[in-house]
Amino acid sequence: VVTPRSAPAPRRYRFQATAGHTAADLVACTMPLAPKTVALVGLEVPSFLLLGSLSSAISSVAGVAQAVARARIMASFARQGNLADCTRAGQSQAKLMSLVGTAAGIGLSWLVGPQPAHVIGLMLPLSLVSLYSVYRSCDHIVLTSLNLQRTERVYHAALDA
Repeated sequence: VVTPRSAPAPRRYRFQATAGHTAADLVACTMPLAPKTVALVGLEVPSFLLLGSLSSAISSVAGVAQAVARARIMASFARQGNLADCTRAGQSQAKLMSLVGTAAGIGLSWLVGPQPAHVIGLMLPLSLVSLYSVYRSCDHIVLTSLNLQRTERVYHAALDA
């Protein structure tokens, strides 16, 4: 079980959560390409139901990972008991960027059209930019707490000196 107190690598979880959301979006984009039904344990199941459920499950797990990472990261930004202010600012920025991304997606959808191949063709490079941005932004997060890995580094440095 991963909790904010036991999260060994919040930056890694933040990146993995973004990758999970991207994977969920890609699964959702493939729904129109799938056959109408799929034989599953002798039953004909609508493929949109399977792919939609898979996409939702991936997105839910990624959301939990993101919440765990966000809690630890926000705690590292807090100074002098202002965790609520840091969380408010972070949530506001995240929602604003989400709205900007949604608006950009709506605008681009007029150019791309409804064909799944075109949507996926546009989504892949944008997803790579998003993943790269999250990866690079994680370099700027300075965690102030000790986890097992950082504790080992401190002890190794102290013992080697």
